[in-house]
Amino acid sequence: MTPDDGGSVAFEPFSREDAERVWQHIRQTGDVLTMGQYPEVEVKVDYKQPTPEIQGWMGKDSLAWLYERAQQMESIVEIGSWKGRSTHALLSGCRGPVFAVDHFKGSPDELNGAHGEAARRDIFPDFWQNVGGFRNLVLFRMESTEAAKYFAPKSVDMVFIDGCHMKQAVMADINAWAPKCRKLLCGHDAGYKTVQEAIRDCGFTNTRENGGMWIVTP
Repeated sequence: MTPDDGGSVAFEPFSREDAERVWQHIRQTGDVLTMGQYPEVEVKVDYKQPTPEIQGWMGKDSLAWLYERAQQMESIVEIGSWKGRSTHALLSGCRGPVFAVDHFKGSPDELNGAHGEAARRDIFPDFWQNVGGFRNLVLFRMESTEAAKYFAPKSVDMVFIDGCHMKQAVMADINAWAPKCRKLLCGHDAGYKTVQEAIRDCGFTNTRENGGMWIVTP
C-alpha cells in the first residue's frame, strides 16, 4: 500500500480487502499497525472511561461528545492520539475502523511543557497498552500530512484534529484532511487563538464550539 502519483490510495469503503492491503504494507514496512480485520465491534450504551484513567488533557464532557459522535460514524481518523485518552472514546463508539495518526514525538511547541515526557522517552508503549487491544484500531505512526496520502477524497466519515496547535500545523492538518472527510470535520481546543486563525485562514466560516470542540462542514 504505497501512495500513487496522485498522492492517495483509496479506502472507499474500508473493506476486508483494504484491511489485507494494510497488512501487506505492515509486512513490507512496519510503519502501520492494525489489530484485526474489523468484525462488528460491540458498542457500549454509555461511554465509560478505563480504570485507571488514561493520562491526557481532554475533559469528560468532550470525551462523551466524541463517543456520541463516533456512534454515528462508520470510519474515523484521529490526528494526535498521545496516550490514547480520546482514541479510547472513538474506538469505543465507532463500529468501523478508527485510524489513529501520531508520530508520538510530541508537539514541537509543547516539548518544554505538556509534552516534555515525549522528549525524554518513547510514549508509544503507553498508547499501545491503553488501546492496542481494540480490534477496530489502525495506527499510522507518521506525520499527519504523510498519512493523508493514503486516503482518497471523501473516504472517511469523520476526521478529528488534535495535533500540534501551532497555526501553520493546524492549517496543514485541515488542508490535508478536509478533502478526505465525508460527514464531520472537527477538532479540540477551539479556544486557542492559533486554532481559530487556522480555521479562518483555511476558508471555513461555518464554525461553532461545543465545549472545547470546533466543528466545520467539510
